[in-house]
Amino acid sequence: MVYSGLPDLDGRPIVFQAFSPQIVSELGKLTSLHHRPQQPPPPPPPPLPAPDAALTGSPAEARQRRGLRAAFVANEIPLFMNQSPPHVWMLMSRPSVIIKLILGLLWFIVHLAISLFSLWFDLIYSIECYLISFGLIPKYRKFQRDRLKHLAVVVDSREAKNVTKIHQLLCWLSNIGVKYVCLYDIDGVVKKTFAPTMNGSRDENSGKHLDVGANMKALTCCHKEMTIEYISGSDGKDGIAKAASLLCSTCVNSNRNTCGNDEIVFTEADMSGALKAIGCGGPEPDLLLVYGPARCHLGFPAWRLRYTEIMHMGPLNSMKYGAIVKAFYKFSKKYQNFGTSIEHINNHHYRQPCTAWRSP
Repeated sequence: MVYSGLPDLDGRPIVFQAFSPQIVSELGKLTSLHHRPQQPPPPPPPPLPAPDAALTGSPAEARQRRGLRAAFVANEIPLFMNQSPPHVWMLMSRPSVIIKLILGLLWFIVHLAISLFSLWFDLIYSIECYLISFGLIPKYRKFQRDRLKHLAVVVDSREAKNVTKIHQLLCWLSNIGVKYVCLYDIDGVVKKTFAPTMNGSRDENSGKHLDVGANMKALTCCHKEMTIEYISGSDGKDGIAKAASLLCSTCVNSNRNTCGNDEIVFTEADMSGALKAIGCGGPEPDLLLVYGPARCHLGFPAWRLRYTEIMHMGPLNSMKYGAIVKAFYKFSKKYQNFGTSIEHINNHHYRQPCTAWRSP
């Protein structure tokens, strides 16, 4: 301690304490730091934006704004009230999700069952056709071929371009013993492809048809005489129009006095004769085989289908010999009672309905 002779404000002498040189140096540093020039203060924050003019105004405008705000809130409340919280929505949607899963599972089971049934049916049908082709089923070996005098085959125009399948079909029909075949497609593909290459002759009984015999070069596999007729969609409505025009012109030119004043009456025989005269006539087929995706006659002339049995055979690319034999066997077992008296039908030893359309 070092006493100085100087008193302080209270009259007591000032005492100085002696420090070591290290302490003095540290105190000097602190003093120098304390006496450094201070940094300038940070800039003041930017002034707040002026209040919006829309928020300021008269009390009437304020009341109007409050009314609009209340109307907006009233319109939004039902929207938010209808929306349940996420956890509530999950709890409420679980039954609907379960129902959807059950319905989807049922649809899959039904679809799978139908697919398996269709596959099983096609498999059984294919096996039966192959057995018939090899003659392993006795009842299909012999059937009444005499009932099938005229056969018509309708082919889809897209499948009619397969010339190999058409040749194979004609060979099968010739081997079975068919004497008359009428080939039809609506676009005339078969008519344009086969008719120019075949040496034809006119059939006196059935009109303009092509006679394909055993010496025909186009069908080398056919060893039996078979008459083939080729028709298309142009032989339908156009044929009727041409036949009607021919009948009218014939009636007017032959007997003007008779047909000029009285009503003109045409019979079915007159129409048949006119159709044969223009080359659109022909016999009515007993059986019509349809090859294609559609189960219809695809525009075959309707006036030739009055008592025709129609059978759908599926696509032409998947045709089978056994399927044709099976169709002929089914046709041989049909009984068509048209043209017979009621007493004859009642006294017949078996009764079966008229079968003008069996497979639509």
